[in-house]
Amino acid sequence: MSNATQSSTPPMPAEHGAWVVISVPILMTWIAFPPSPAPAALLVLAVASAWLAQSTVPAARKGVGSARGWLAAELLTFAASGLGLTLGWRLWSLLPLAALAGAFAGAHAWLRGKVSKRRLDRSEAGELLGAAGLCLTAPAAYVVSHGRLDENAAVAFAACWVYFGSGVLFVQMLLKRLRARKAPETSRWSVARNVALYHGAVAGALVLLAIVLPARTALLVVVAFAPALVRASWGIATLKSTAVPSFKKVGVLESLYAVWFGVMLALALPSSRG
Repeated sequence: MSNATQSSTPPMPAEHGAWVVISVPILMTWIAFPPSPAPAALLVLAVASAWLAQSTVPAARKGVGSARGWLAAELLTFAASGLGLTLGWRLWSLLPLAALAGAFAGAHAWLRGKVSKRRLDRSEAGELLGAAGLCLTAPAAYVVSHGRLDENAAVAFAACWVYFGSGVLFVQMLLKRLRARKAPETSRWSVARNVALYHGAVAGALVLLAIVLPARTALLVVVAFAPALVRASWGIATLKSTAVPSFKKVGVLESLYAVWFGVMLALALPSSRG
């Protein structure tokens, strides 16, 4: 790659799947609770610029190309859109969410700095922490629609975090499967344990929700999570330490499952009930 190309292209996040984790909660929330166009556009700008900025910081520190210029532009975009949302539309409830997102990002960056032989930010706990921060786009989108935080915002966040946590653990299981090829003595249970326990807990929670929620809502919630449960069950059943998964295919399927989840859950949220 030429220096000219480097200088004209902003550093892009390596975690391409993160865009799905960021955008699906917004899509889901706004299907259920349609927002006004102007603050919605500002939120998209704020979220996108914040995510791009955190990816540009390492390159800016190293003085790569014009990374510092891109970082400045991204931070200015974030500041301008954030001020528009808070001062212009008086969406003050976004401030605690921004502070919480900053705390998650700081914790994730701290884990990234604790590198020895293994990236802690890419561990299961680190990835789940990162997913929590990205799923804050759901309550942020709800604030843009309703101007406040309430139980619906909390439900949207929790549902998204549980769902994307499923994807995190599933991909981690596939990575463990790859590493197990070098350690034939590794048991199937040690590779699949966390996925099995997590999805067993999710299935149990869905049974309880089916008992306490109205029938239509419960059905939509179960349908929303069904692809993740089936994917996890099939993955465990066909787990082989000698098989090498196609992570590109996994990424495409995870994106499709996530969109399905977002649409189905949006239909289950209060304002979408028939």
